[in-house]
Amino acid sequence: MRILFIRHHSMRSDKFGMYPRASNIYPPLGLAYLATVLKRNDNDDIIEILDSNALNLNLNQTKSTIENFDPDVIGVTTITETVPGAVEIGQICKEHFPDTLCIIGGPHMSADPEEIMSLGLFQLGVIGEGEITILEIINEYKKSKKTPTNIKGTVVYDNGNIIKNEARPRIKDLDTIPFPDRHFFNNDLYRPYLALKPWTYMAVSRGCPFKCAFCTQTVWGKIATFNSGRRIFEEMKNCINEFKVSEIWFKDDTFTCKRKDVLELCDLIVKEKLKVRWTIFSRVDTVDEEMIRALKRAGCYKIDFGVESGDQDILDLMKKEITIKQIKDTFAMCRKIGMQPHAFIMIGYPRETRETIEKTIRLTQEIADWASFNAVSIIRGTELYDLAVREGYYTPRPMDFLSGQSERENFCDGKELPKEEILRLTGLAYKRFYLRPGHILRLLILMIRNGTIWNFIRISPYGLKRIFGKYQRVKR
Repeated sequence: MRILFIRHHSMRSDKFGMYPRASNIYPPLGLAYLATVLKRNDNDDIIEILDSNALNLNLNQTKSTIENFDPDVIGVTTITETVPGAVEIGQICKEHFPDTLCIIGGPHMSADPEEIMSLGLFQLGVIGEGEITILEIINEYKKSKKTPTNIKGTVVYDNGNIIKNEARPRIKDLDTIPFPDRHFFNNDLYRPYLALKPWTYMAVSRGCPFKCAFCTQTVWGKIATFNSGRRIFEEMKNCINEFKVSEIWFKDDTFTCKRKDVLELCDLIVKEKLKVRWTIFSRVDTVDEEMIRALKRAGCYKIDFGVESGDQDILDLMKKEITIKQIKDTFAMCRKIGMQPHAFIMIGYPRETRETIEKTIRLTQEIADWASFNAVSIIRGTELYDLAVREGYYTPRPMDFLSGQSERENFCDGKELPKEEILRLTGLAYKRFYLRPGHILRLLILMIRNGTIWNFIRISPYGLKRIFGKYQRVKR
């Protein structure tokens, strides 16, 4: 059987003209997990992954590539930001491949399956973890040559009716899932902003045990699962030995939740003399000095923290369950040890004012080496969404993705801080944080030392466009 997995990013959502030259394009690791499971089940299947974003293909070129492959099954993945692209592929499937089984999955499907399925572009939707579900779908389809209608974890479109099947139980032991085979994609196509190449990323947990109001738990539910320290080490070693990577980024929400496994991983890396640079995401309340020192010894050089706000009342509204003091203490600890701390900041949360945003900018200037400022995106399935709708900061606009407008453009729009002002303040935060002579010098020294200065020079025109340009959607 010929199976084609697709990740397609609509160019209509490219606000800064940054794809693919400068954007943080990550390998389609979720699709590689599915492809690996299917290939192990039946080595005779011909399976490929088409990443039109990384290949810089327009819609017609993507369509031609699908035609040349001639698939029996098409599987499309989508996060909220890439819904316009998934819909474009669905329209191609319906018009040009009506006899092909077309499946859609990914995080956005778990958040709001009915809306996409109601378009009638896909026969099946996958909700939650896909490894076991896709295996059952393909095995059943091989037998019957008909769309499977009773697979757990799926939504079925049947002549205008949407049938939601029983939920798929979570996979309890992530160590039982095989490494994603990175041979399914060309790793050289992927280029994060400031990383040594060859580079890749890893995902070694699913879900988050914390309850932040802006984060959706519709994909993994309320249970967080983790790979063991030994399993993480073995995959890192595979990336280094098989794919010669020099740097790995971990994209887990909170890498440091399981202290024992983190310390075990660090001990294994030091003991086995594994040479690799790596970065992680974390929370300020899940690390301490011993852990940060262990991470530093093992090659981790940067920790990305979800700081979100410099105002305690806004943090409490977000249900972050951290304090300003914890933020300051953790960032100071990182700098003392030589770990680069990166602050992720949200601008324009409900009930924010210019004064709370000013507090946030000043705190970030005080504590962080790196910072990312983003206007708050309101995503369905979150407490933030309910709050914003209830208090009049946001009016739901169903089916916006059909016109190429992603939900990533769904910002708060209040009387005191209208959307345009939130976007202006987001740009201002970037300017005030990065355009400080002393801070520029500090970053240049860091990048010279770690060998990423040429990466910075390459992306600087696009970074300046983000700082000084108007935040708007580019129509193509």
